[in-house]
Amino acid sequence: MSCGRIRFILAFHAVFLLGFVSSPETARADETKTVSYVNAGEQHSWRDLRRVRVRVYEGESVPQGEGGSLARTRRAAELGDAEAQYTLGVLYRNGKGVEQDDAKAVSWYRKAADQDYAPAQTNLGIAYNKGQGVPRDFAKAFDLFTKAAGQGYAGGQYNLGVVYETGAGVARDWVKAAALYTEAVQQNNAQAQFNLGVMHLTGRGVAQDFAKAAALFLESAALGHTRAQNNLGIAYGKGEGVPQDFAKAAAQFRTAAEHGYSKAQYNLGIAFFRGDGVPRDYLRAYKWFDLAASSGGEGAIEARERAARRMTPAQIAEAQWMAREWTPSKKASPARGIE
Repeated sequence: MSCGRIRFILAFHAVFLLGFVSSPETARADETKTVSYVNAGEQHSWRDLRRVRVRVYEGESVPQGEGGSLARTRRAAELGDAEAQYTLGVLYRNGKGVEQDDAKAVSWYRKAADQDYAPAQTNLGIAYNKGQGVPRDFAKAFDLFTKAAGQGYAGGQYNLGVVYETGAGVARDWVKAAALYTEAVQQNNAQAQFNLGVMHLTGRGVAQDFAKAAALFLESAALGHTRAQNNLGIAYGKGEGVPQDFAKAAAQFRTAAEHGYSKAQYNLGIAFFRGDGVPRDYLRAYKWFDLAASSGGEGAIEARERAARRMTPAQIAEAQWMAREWTPSKKASPARGIE
């Protein structure tokens, strides 16, 4: 590797979860797995590519002119640099600096994948799995994820684990899924940490072990995974795998809620409604229930109504204003990225 090459990691995640819900006043946890495929992160080099990628994912404009980072990246891609080809694929997939075009994204991913570049193999596999820019083909997705995983790439390992867990084109195999997640966990993959944690929580594919589940949620939460933060809050609230601590539970719910995660908003509302780990505050409970309800959170409307019955009209108006003025944190987390 030349001295001009550097390494860095960015997470690309788009996760869709079905949450377990009990009663409107019971904290809500995620006890099902991901049912979509994500690129869990990549090692990257090329100083100019890094500038392009960072600007893309921080929402800044990308230089378009001759000599700009995008132009240099495109020239490198045309000359056969696999990392540049992959980066252009990401740009086209997300419509950052270029017009969004799944077909062009796939074309650039394929060029890099043909050079055995694992991140490109993974993203091309995602495209085949979802039918984005190519006809849907689970067999091709499986083959590409297998190749990326075979190179020790965490994104490939994770996505191959999801294939086995969901049975997308293969026989469902919880044990194989757990083994692949474990490999990705060893590379600090937040999604794999979360999914393996859920497996230990439910006892699917592995022995049920609340302590291991909590430990994995803690690792994933520390990397910014909102669903892991929510589940860690549940663990603290119930004392499952960790000592019961309502204050820590509320703190985890708040972190995820501030990023817009509706289940955590609901759970934080419960904490304020009950005074669990935070001072009892019906106004703030209403606010968080209202935000959860605006995202379609199950049980949030009923919970908001229960809070309203304990409030004056003026307090309700203030809570509604607080909810309207609220904006989610802009800090990136592993739950964001390629969809």
